[in-house]
Amino acid sequence: MTLASSPRLHQKSCCSPLLPFDCLAAAILGTLLWSVLSNKQFSADGASFFIEILRSRDVNHIAWSRQFSYELGQWPLVLVLHWGLSNAALLRFIFGLGYVLPFIAAYLIVRVQVTKGAVPALLPGYLFGMLSIALPSDFLLVGESQFLLPLAWPMLAYLLQPGRFSSAAWLLPIALSVLLTRMYETQAVTLALFGLILALRSRAQLTALARQRRYLVLGLICLCIALWVLGAAIAAYWIIYPRDPANRGAFLHGLAHTAQNAVFDVSMLAALCFFIGLRVPKTRGVLVVVLLAISYLCWHERFDFFNAQISFDSRVLTLLWLPPLIALSVWRFEACAVTFGVALWFAVVSVAPLAVDLASTNVWRDYASQVTNWAARRDDGLVPASVHRLDRHPASWNWTFPSLSIALGAPHVGSVLENALGVAWQPFNPATELPLASFAGYRGTLARQP
Repeated sequence: MTLASSPRLHQKSCCSPLLPFDCLAAAILGTLLWSVLSNKQFSADGASFFIEILRSRDVNHIAWSRQFSYELGQWPLVLVLHWGLSNAALLRFIFGLGYVLPFIAAYLIVRVQVTKGAVPALLPGYLFGMLSIALPSDFLLVGESQFLLPLAWPMLAYLLQPGRFSSAAWLLPIALSVLLTRMYETQAVTLALFGLILALRSRAQLTALARQRRYLVLGLICLCIALWVLGAAIAAYWIIYPRDPANRGAFLHGLAHTAQNAVFDVSMLAALCFFIGLRVPKTRGVLVVVLLAISYLCWHERFDFFNAQISFDSRVLTLLWLPPLIALSVWRFEACAVTFGVALWFAVVSVAPLAVDLASTNVWRDYASQVTNWAARRDDGLVPASVHRLDRHPASWNWTFPSLSIALGAPHVGSVLENALGVAWQPFNPATELPLASFAGYRGTLARQP
């Protein structure tokens, strides 16, 4: 089925109904790439992940239940390291790019399926998922939870219309299902929802496959189901017996912080404005003014609205919001027709959460520039936390200063910032070890430190 003949894509103008979605996707992905260029991938665990990859020339091996997330995001950096690339700026960019590529690939896959007759609501659903799940937690850009959205969404086209696809086409859902067995513990809910969609939404198509004796396709679907059961079991085990019990407590603590995330809040407000504007088109001008005013407020007061911990805590959205978003896309909005005007209005209101996320990235850029100024432009050796005082910045993490100094200061590191007293060293203690001398290019007293 082509775009022009799809019954749920109404081409009333000379422009494709999907053009606004494509423009919005480019804007969202551009925002993520701006985060990478701003070195936001080194927030939270990112700096220590990066240092360990450079040391081992291999992907991280931290949590067995999340191993596929490391391999999915880190393979580009490992690949170029084995090719011999040593330019610090390029290595930093490629490290972040590895975590953006799955979002690009997922959009392209869903886009192609929609043009072939899949449910058009999958496109705005995925884009809104990036606005309301990925961007609110992008202070954890390298977090394992980030990949649940881009892995889950391409599956939906197959689950909603399993009879449309050949046996060879089902190799992609199988690959996605394999990755989802060891991604992040909240995968259990998403995988259970996949089974529910097949049982309730696609029963007629599965029956038709059996009548047509397409047993190979049915066998591949059964393999997917087996992988979902395995993934849910792995997630359940690691929820009950976590690698670090403190992580489970931190996750539960984060449930209370979701409403404090300005990017998430504005994305929900944008969705509300979208539906109000559809019902009462005359209000659209006022709604745009409201969204612009709130976006301006977030920019003006950005150092009060944004901090790294709230963004980190928003990984809980993969539990609280991703499953409902999937359910809404499947059961509520599947039959909705998509016109150019509807798509354009959706893109317009979506500019607000994008602007707010750019404000949060500006807070990170302020912090990263101060770290870089210490690390690359001064020769102060080891700098105690009582001197640099950056642990008070809203974008800071109190345990990442040594690794962040090397990651951002290379290839001319003259100062390494220390953590505050009593904070554990991860992944190294700069007083006893300064790794990656050829990458960091230590100067001054650091160059003389054994």
